[in-house]
Amino acid sequence: MELLIFWIIMGAVVGIIANSKGKNWFPWFLYGALIWPVALTHIIVTKSEKQETATTPTAKEVQSDLVDKLAKLAELKEKGVITEEEFQEQKRKLLGEG
Repeated sequence: MELLIFWIIMGAVVGIIANSKGKNWFPWFLYGALIWPVALTHIIVTKSEKQETATTPTAKEVQSDLVDKLAKLAELKEKGVITEEEFQEQKRKLLGEG
């Protein structure tokens, strides 16, 4: 009976670790309950899905950021804070042209 409880607990541990890495906990729980030494090692070396998606900005986010920066530059030029030459230079830098 104690052995069965131990195997269930180890399955839960594997499931909890999998869930923290952005994976579905239930299949990992079953995997961990059946062969927990292998499953525990497997989930520990598996990369987190949450980290990979969180650090990669989408093309839309990058484009939106670029548009915002260009709009701010245009506003500064209109207010006379920067000259036309400074505006064009900063715009080239933002667009990757120099």
